[in-house]
Amino acid sequence: EISLGLVGSEMCIRDRVTPSTDVKATMKSMALTYKQAMQSSEPGAMLTLVEKFQRLVASVQLVQFDKKRHSVLQQGLDKVQTQLGLVHASLESKDINTAKAQLTKVAALRKRYHKERSPDIWQLIFCS
Repeated sequence: EISLGLVGSEMCIRDRVTPSTDVKATMKSMALTYKQAMQSSEPGAMLTLVEKFQRLVASVQLVQFDKKRHSVLQQGLDKVQTQLGLVHASLESKDINTAKAQLTKVAALRKRYHKERSPDIWQLIFCS
């Protein structure tokens, strides 16, 4: 259990964050939260969802993945948190359009790093 402090966007989340016990379910919750945030039309509502998203990412960051992929996955999660910090800063300035543009970059990061989470068939055959 850790306290998460994200300061880059003048934000500080003091919630207790514990490691996710079900990464797959947490990832599904992240996807839903992302969708809801993108559909928001009010900066305050979107900000609440982005903060939830940050907590979900933090809970996955605490998971110990297998040694082969751990550093790559953590790198991806760190980039997502950094991007969410930028989204948060835009929302604090009530700039929902910039926030949504920044949030779309999270989707690109997800696609890039999601491939690292699940090995492809060739990795399973040749790298076992």
